Amino acid sequence: VQKTIYKYYNLTCQLVSCWMVDQKWQFGANDTVEVDKGEFGQKRKGGKGRSTNRQKKMTIIVIDRDTKLYRCILSGCGPKGTRDRYTLGAVIKEFVLPGATIYTDAARAYSALFKENLELGINHETVNHTENFLHPDNKQVHTQNADGRFGNLKTEFRHKKGVHQQNFQRYLYLFAWLNWIRRTGKDLI
Repeated sequence: VQKTIYKYYNLTCQLVSCWMVDQKWQFGANDTVEVDKGEFGQKRKGGKGRSTNRQKKMTIIVIDRDTKLYRCILSGCGPKGTRDRYTLGAVIKEFVLPGATIYTDAARAYSALFKENLELGINHETVNHTENFLHPDNKQVHTQNADGRFGNLKTEFRHKKGVHQQNFQRYLYLFAWLNWIRRTGKDLI
């Protein structure tokens, strides 16, 4: 019975992954979007918890501030993951249309990306997390929703006692799809 349940669960994950890849979600001209990056597979904050010999998985999340719909993209594995301006730029160009407003942290990759690509036509505002979590002049500029979503994903993965490397992106798609169902009331069909 367990093998059958596991088989159908994996089949569902596969179907959802295919569906999510086919969806061309783009955040539009009047949308406010948070973009953040996070790691899975490292020690917990503060150096507590067991260290793992697994590869870190760098993930980029793009979340709409109003609808809370989001996309998670696995951008690389390894000691550093892939968090350079080229990877971030590709994700932003794919999911965010010109005219949108993006809030990010003050990482160098974002600064370099928006300096180089002024033709993106995207309003970009940053918050420096080493000093504060909300922008001191404009409290609307923050990445708290994206950070909260990462926390939820990490909790889900902890409940599963980890996820096999090859299934990681499928689970990201599954969680985004479940969030989409909760937010929109629609189903896969």
